[in-house]
Amino acid sequence: MKIGPRPPAWRREALRTRLRRQEILDRTNGTAPELVAIVTEASLLYQWGTRADRREQIKHLIKVGQRPNVDLRIQRFADGPPRGLMSPINIFDFPEKDEPCIAYTETDIGIQEVTATEHVAMYSQSFDRAVDGALEPDDTTLYLRQLALQTE
Repeated sequence: MKIGPRPPAWRREALRTRLRRQEILDRTNGTAPELVAIVTEASLLYQWGTRADRREQIKHLIKVGQRPNVDLRIQRFADGPPRGLMSPINIFDFPEKDEPCIAYTETDIGIQEVTATEHVAMYSQSFDRAVDGALEPDDTTLYLRQLALQTE
């Protein structure tokens, strides 16, 4: 976000929002959501910031992936092209039976909410294929540890 085209005030607010979402994952009162995330190997190999910045980010991913409510997976180049999603998507599936699933995509200019049942189902199926094509969480942790060592 440091090098993005957004003004400093927008970047500060985006950072504050992301940190708040991370706090939600740490809830201890039984309301912490389950997070399943797939990160592409490409996004980890971009040469942004300093080596120390990149190493810190990788170590942060390792730490987040160790949470009991987080399933973090890496989609590697060696495993072929992504089998599911071709763009970032967020899918919210609620435990209440009467609460429908929703999805949204984020772009540089806005957020698009997807609520049509058939469209959310298509995104969910694509996400399931992406999960199947990514490393298992334990293998993801090993991969991230090796990547962190390469940035030392």
